[in-house]
Amino acid sequence: MNLKANLVKKVSKKGSEYYCIEINLTDTYKKIVFLDPVEIELLNATQNLMLDFDNLN
Repeated sequence: MNLKANLVKKVSKKGSEYYCIEINLTDTYKKIVFLDPVEIELLNATQNLMLDFDNLN
């Protein structure tokens, strides 16, 4: 099974920014997964590694 997921930056009711992952389970239902700061850093590190590999050629 393949699911579409997006990393989304949102603003809380109190005005604080946060990141979450929205997983589209169906056309009408999204599951929101809240991320810890450590998980966000891991995603950033992975993204930076992928960009570095693109520049090797």
